[in-house]
Amino acid sequence: MAETGGPFYPCGESLEVCMNRIRTLTLVVMIGALVAPACASPMVTAHDAAPPGDSMVSLDGGGEGHVTAMTDAAPGDATLTAALDVNTYFDEFFGTLCAWLVRCEPKLGAAAFGEVSCHPLRREAVRAQFLAGLSAGTTDFEPAVARECLAELSAATCNVASVDLTRCDDAFVGRAFEGQPCATDLACREGVCSVGARCPGSCVVQDEGDVCARPSECARGLTCRGGSCAPPATSGQPCSRRTDCAYPLACGAAGACQVPAGPGESCATSLGGDLCGGDDVCRDGLCAAGAGVGSACSRTAPCAPGGRCVEETCVATGVAGASCEVGGCIALHACVGAVCVPLPHRGAACSAELPCVQGACRDGVCAVLPAGEECDGDVQFGECEGFCRSGTCEAPLDEGARCRSSSQCGPDLSCREADGPGRCLPACW
Repeated sequence: MAETGGPFYPCGESLEVCMNRIRTLTLVVMIGALVAPACASPMVTAHDAAPPGDSMVSLDGGGEGHVTAMTDAAPGDATLTAALDVNTYFDEFFGTLCAWLVRCEPKLGAAAFGEVSCHPLRREAVRAQFLAGLSAGTTDFEPAVARECLAELSAATCNVASVDLTRCDDAFVGRAFEGQPCATDLACREGVCSVGARCPGSCVVQDEGDVCARPSECARGLTCRGGSCAPPATSGQPCSRRTDCAYPLACGAAGACQVPAGPGESCATSLGGDLCGGDDVCRDGLCAAGAGVGSACSRTAPCAPGGRCVEETCVATGVAGASCEVGGCIALHACVGAVCVPLPHRGAACSAELPCVQGACRDGVCAVLPAGEECDGDVQFGECEGFCRSGTCEAPLDEGARCRSSSQCGPDLSCREADGPGRCLPACW
């Protein structure tokens, strides 16, 4: 049984890992097949030492400084006439991103990826993470750049990766330069925050040829390719995923970067997304328009962008609040009364038709489980007050205990290297 994190740590890491996915992995993914390396990375940087989401996040109530639950922005509506404040930006960004995921799912297989950015619990946790950086004075928000990011994302095709959306990466800027003190990755202008046994950490930037686990560790203009920082691969150069290649190249079946295929051209299995250009999909081995809503579909004859194949028929895919048919909602949402609704989290009503994304359904309410209770480790935002290991909930680890991720540690502790293995130590934030 795989180990899983607590309520706000879905891959056994910190919230910052999830935001780094959004910033540095393919927009196909904005989390997906390329996410595994991020989740598996050791506890050597502050992405695993970021403040726990449940200490900052609230989805109801109000008051000064309160982070309210966001609503979906109109797809593509990135033209704002009023001053762009950070909360407006997050609303617009996630609304536009979710619309992108819905539209591009048939090309990119994003059904398993939209869950990270489109469920309110995830989005509010990410929002709170960035607001904490702004409040601490370690991160700056750039409204003008944020506007450009929204325009980039609104116009993005299904072949675009987040590493190509440079303005989105620059909407938040850390104040610490290489070698300067930091507590989290967000505090660094470039690279990541490396935190050891003592606080604070320092910003580290990997240069060309240096070892890396994810693109955000590398200097600007470089990506993490084959375990080391390197310029994006050009046409004909080796690749193992879309983000290895320079935009707009795709990673072909032979493991080399190539120009996306045009209509009628072969689209044998690609590495890291649909090999076809534009809105074409790979249909029976050739690039062509996908099947429309109501038309027949299959694994080899996918739906056109905006549709999903449900029982061999294309249905429209929707986000929260959209009208739907059964099976037609984005991941971690359900079609209830012909409307897509987010699956419930801690404290919300649940049922067999509305399973919990956090905790377990007990007497019709989602409740996180105490130590000793059985857990199955596949709940997106965790089942346990502590963490799930080998099918049983365990209590959070005490200071000094060996750990694999911060999600295992108790309040105000993070998993950091301490003369070798990771241990739960007082958090740096």
